[in-house]
Amino acid sequence: MKKKELEIASCKRNPSDFLRKRDLLPEIIDNITNSINQNSRFNHIDYEPIPSRSAVIDIIFRLRDILFPGYFNKEKIDPINLKYYLGQAITNVFDLLSVQISYSIRHECFRYNLPCGSCDE
Repeated sequence: MKKKELEIASCKRNPSDFLRKRDLLPEIIDNITNSINQNSRFNHIDYEPIPSRSAVIDIIFRLRDILFPGYFNKEKIDPINLKYYLGQAITNVFDLLSVQISYSIRHECFRYNLPCGSCDE
């Protein structure tokens, strides 16, 4: 055999080896699932969402645009539209922040088995 043919032959995988290894996946998945179910302090598998890291970062950037209008945002801001720009921006931040705060309160209620009566206030 030529060198190139040897390289190609060595790169081919044996389907039975692949299937034998793949057959181990259900047991591995069961072990991981059982581990997660036994120790719930290191995961969040629940119906209630928790605050989103990316949403909080987005809120911080939006607050920066409000605090320093014209420096970081892409919109053109002038003395005439400033009030409208700020009104829209602040309303959007309020809505986004309200959702994340609600997620945080709900998470604490469920985490500590507390009655959740003020989650939507």
